[in-house]
Amino acid sequence: MKNTTLLALALAAAGASAHAADISYDYAQLDYLRMKGDESANNVRLSGSATLGDSHFYLTGSYLPKGDIPHYSHTHDDFGMTSFGGGYFWNLGENTTLHTQLTANHNDWTDSAIRFDAGVRHAYGDNWEFGGGIGYIDHDGNDYGKQLLFNANAQYKFNDTWGVVLAAEFGDFTDDNYDLTFDKAYTVGVRASF
Repeated sequence: MKNTTLLALALAAAGASAHAADISYDYAQLDYLRMKGDESANNVRLSGSATLGDSHFYLTGSYLPKGDIPHYSHTHDDFGMTSFGGGYFWNLGENTTLHTQLTANHNDWTDSAIRFDAGVRHAYGDNWEFGGGIGYIDHDGNDYGKQLLFNANAQYKFNDTWGVVLAAEFGDFTDDNYDLTFDKAYTVGVRASF
C-alpha cells in the first residue's frame, strides 16, 4: 500500500511538472509579418505547437503562403514556406522554461533548410510572457549559405486561451555568394493556447 501511494504521488508530480505555470507549448497562432532589408515586404503566417501527451516533447510547424518577400532593391510575390519539426523543453522554475527545437524548412527558392533554435520563455504575473533565443539555419549547402539569428518576443494574455504576441528577429542573412533578401523580421500575432 505504501509503495502504491508513493508511485501515485510520483506519477502525479511528473504530470504536473510537464508544463510550467502559465507557459503553454500547445497553441495556434496567426501572424502579420513584416520583413525588412533594402526593401520591405509583408505577409501572413500560420504557426502552431503541440505537446506529446504529458511529456516535455512537442511538435511544431508553420505555413507562409506565397506572397511578397524583399529581394535586393525589389520584391518578389512568389515566395512561400512551410516548416515542420519538434522540440523539448525543461522547467527552470515555476514560471520559466528552456527549449530547443529542430525544424525542416521548405521554400520555393532554396528548396530546403534545417533550422535549430534554443530559447527561454518566462511568465510574468497573470498576463505577460517574455522570451528570447538564438537560431541557426543551414540551407543545405546551396548559395543561400548559413545564418545565425537572434529573436525576442512578448505575449499579453487576455485570458487562459487568447493572447497577442509581438516578436522581432535579427540576423546576418548574407552569404559570400548570395543575399537571402532580408535581415530583420517583425511580427504581431494572435495566439490561442490550449
